[in-house]
Amino acid sequence: MSCREDCCAKCELLINATMKAKTDKEKDNTLAAFQQHMNLAYESRDLYNECISNAKNGEIKHIIFDFAEQLTLPTTTRQVGPMYFRIGRRMQLLGVCDTAIPIQTNYLYDEHQTIGCDSKKSHGPNSVIFMLHHYLKE
Repeated sequence: MSCREDCCAKCELLINATMKAKTDKEKDNTLAAFQQHMNLAYESRDLYNECISNAKNGEIKHIIFDFAEQLTLPTTTRQVGPMYFRIGRRMQLLGVCDTAIPIQTNYLYDEHQTIGCDSKKSHGPNSVIFMLHHYLKE
């Protein structure tokens, strides 16, 4: 697989099942299931690209958003010596993008700014709606 190739969990399961199949019939069944799954993925990708095209033409508003994994600041790729034992500041990150103008806006907020204690409920509907409302308003 190349660096930019995505495989979902179902793809991985079907590929592994195909490789582990003992009989030709099992292989045919898993390959057929994999092909059906891939066809659905291609249809979904075509619909997604159509939505982006319609957004660029001004027909619709197409916004995508997702949370990143929890970030810890400062972040370093090489944790040497005493830095390994220090606990960084935990941050949440929500990225929002209007696909008509592919520029991402990021909402970064501290763990103490979440609704629940210990960063719980940070991905809940209230926080997401609040940030999307701000994005659409601004």
